This record gives sequence, C-alpha cells and structure tokens, in this order.
Amino acid sequence: MLLNKIEFAAMNNPVWGALQRLLVSSRWLPHSSLVRAHPRILEIGCGSGRGTHALWKFYSPREIYGIDLDEQMIQNAKRFEKENVHFEIGNASQLEFPDNSFDAVFDSGVLHHLSDWRDCVRECYRVLNPGGVMYIMDFSIETFTSPVGNILKHFSVHPYREMYHAQELVEYFKQVGFEISHYTRHNSLHLLKNFTLIAKK
Repeated sequence: MLLNKIEFAAMNNPVWGALQRLLVSSRWLPHSSLVRAHPRILEIGCGSGRGTHALWKFYSPREIYGIDLDEQMIQNAKRFEKENVHFEIGNASQLEFPDNSFDAVFDSGVLHHLSDWRDCVRECYRVLNPGGVMYIMDFSIETFTSPVGNILKHFSVHPYREMYHAQELVEYFKQVGFEISHYTRHNSLHLLKNFTLIAKK
C-alpha cells in the first residue's frame, strides 16, 4: 500500500513495531495451532518489516515473504532479511506467486487501504495451498464513522467509497470459498473499531 508522509512516519515508528508484536501475540497466537504446521508464509502490505519479523520470530516458518507496494518501505524492511526471510515490492491485488504457493497469508491493516479489496481476497485464496489459512487484523468503514475515525480521515488516505462493511467482508470471504474459522469484533480503547478474521481455504 502507498502511504502519505504522516502514515509513512507512523508505520516506521518503533512504537508501531511494538504494537504489531503485541497484536501478533494477543490476536493470532491463541490460534497458532492453525499455522504452526504451515511452513511457508506470506505477509501482504508488510511495511517496514517489523510485522514480518514478529511472524518469523513467533511462528518459526521454513520461509516467509513480505510484500509492499512502497519501494522505500521494502528498503527499510530489508534490514530484517535472512536466508529464509524475503522482502519484495508487490501488489496484494495482483500477486506474482504461483497458485498454491503458501500455507498462510497474513494481513495487518492492509485490506481497508484497497479499493480493489475483492481482488486481493481472491488472490490470497489463489496462492494459498488447500487447507491454508488467512489471518487478518483490519478495519472496516464502521471504524471511520466514529468520532476518532472521522478525525483520522483528515490525516490518512483511504478509498472510503469502496471500503467494505465488516459483515460484507465476511460474506465475501465465504463467497470466494473460505471457511471462517474465527471472527471477532473489537473496540480498541473504546476509540477504534477493528476486527480479527481467520479464514481457512
């Protein structure tokens, strides 16, 4: 995803990195049995690479890829590269990986940035192996109708007209062929509405 200067600074802030590690441990690790047996992982919209690094640390995959549209983000992420940790410029809605390439796909706040989010969901389904899992922590249009969400509109760039409602996204995952393994709505600090969604191919 491409960010404005404010969003870019926020995503490269150590505080955001610490928050990502906390979210991985609190929202995804309780369901780690779904992914520990899946050695090949893709993170879409990896940003500065901190989330990918946290996934590598917590899940110990055989191989993990992080992709992002922003070239500068990928350059920043490369400091986390290892023999089995890779970062590439890539479009989450037009993935350049063959069918059935990954055992798990992770999204931490990417889908709500995409006007073509349906294409992204279909692409993630395509590159997942049968039985593969997609893990999502994200926002829906409901987030940006709250008082705090309305303030965020002035500092961030999002396709609000095309953004999905939470239930609309759940139904689309089912339509594509995913089975919903876990879905929870959150109201973080009573300020931001978000959700965790885990779907199995």
